[in-house]
Amino acid sequence: MAGDDVGSVGTGVSRRSVLSGAGKVAAAGAAIGAAGALAVPELAAASGSGIAMSPKGTTAVEFLAQIQQSGDVMVAYGYLTEVAGLSEGDLFTGTPGEGTARLTAYASGSVGTRTANGAVHNLDIAGELSVYLLPNGGASFGQPDSFRSGTRVARYTLTIQDILTVTAPNTGLPTLIGDLVQTDAASVGGQGKFGQNGAKLRLLATGIGTRLPPDPPVATLTVAGNLATV
Repeated sequence: MAGDDVGSVGTGVSRRSVLSGAGKVAAAGAAIGAAGALAVPELAAASGSGIAMSPKGTTAVEFLAQIQQSGDVMVAYGYLTEVAGLSEGDLFTGTPGEGTARLTAYASGSVGTRTANGAVHNLDIAGELSVYLLPNGGASFGQPDSFRSGTRVARYTLTIQDILTVTAPNTGLPTLIGDLVQTDAASVGGQGKFGQNGAKLRLLATGIGTRLPPDPPVATLTVAGNLATV
């Protein structure tokens, strides 16, 4: 994979810790978050409580995605595995997986600056990410467009730094770090809006990538990661 690269984005939530002591939680009334953690209402409200919203510095979304690179064009698609404010039953129609996911994501972008030093490659990527509601699931990694076949409930602009470490010929380990700004928010099946306009999130993801033709690079990347409120 030397001389070229893999990278892009995706959209998920992690387990959040208890935000205050048990006494304060009892006094204030704790809200159960998507991952089963506790959040004190006044603290959650300060950062905007709701679907895909979490206190500053904590995870709002977790995701699993596949990314396709063809030259400088990047396309990513996947599904949300955890979302603040939603339960597993809200996210999946059955056993968690791509085909049962009710909230999916699709992103596109292009590579800007590209640098390398030996086995370490650095790419800057800019693009747009959308989240879709598929009430009955049905997405498949074999059909990328199926991840955007539902109703769009959120849209973000994004910038990504893709740091790829080549580990073997045509194989690399990427680390994706990025910033998202929400530009559109819509209702998730009557349960409230997904995020809010102007919300800022920090992306972190990692995985593995394989390259086919070296020039122009055609690569497939599988990653998992999260979006944290900033």
